[in-house]
Amino acid sequence: MLLIIALVAIVVGCDAGEAPPQRTPAPAVPVAVALVLNTSEEFIGNDEFETDEERRYMDTLKTLKIALDGAPPAAAYPPGSQGVVIGYSSRARVIVPLGSLERVTGAALGTQRDYKAEHGENIPAGVSLAVSELARVNADRRILVVVGSSSGPRPDVARVELAATQSMRAGIELMPSSGKRTPS
Repeated sequence: MLLIIALVAIVVGCDAGEAPPQRTPAPAVPVAVALVLNTSEEFIGNDEFETDEERRYMDTLKTLKIALDGAPPAAAYPPGSQGVVIGYSSRARVIVPLGSLERVTGAALGTQRDYKAEHGENIPAGVSLAVSELARVNADRRILVVVGSSSGPRPDVARVELAATQSMRAGIELMPSSGKRTPS
């Protein structure tokens, strides 16, 4: 089973004297995780090297690195779990090859210069490559996380292409932010 999860923040509220809900520990079975990142220069940032204020974009890469290092994926999943990082701009490419989830770190993302002159937001290509990479792993649970600013310049086309990619793969569940699963 492959879960596609959009990155969302969930806030749980409790009354003042009430203890927060307890999480049930995850089973100790290794998983496979694909992190799909928008790697366009506009999203990643270029403020470390771009001097033209009109073409300068603030650093998102630093925030991504802090997030990965502050809550390492390897610490959240059982030993033996695998991970891959896919970048998408006008095309998709592997940033961190499939292997031990411990290799998915902030440092593995590189620097802003690594993403210089990457433009576009071809999220379907990124998701398709991630699904292909996850299909290579013998894991009971496969998790796909997409991090980006939008679904591209034509969101309607991107959604159709993403749904087509998803439906071509058996056993894929899409979990949109509404929390309602859509059939594959």
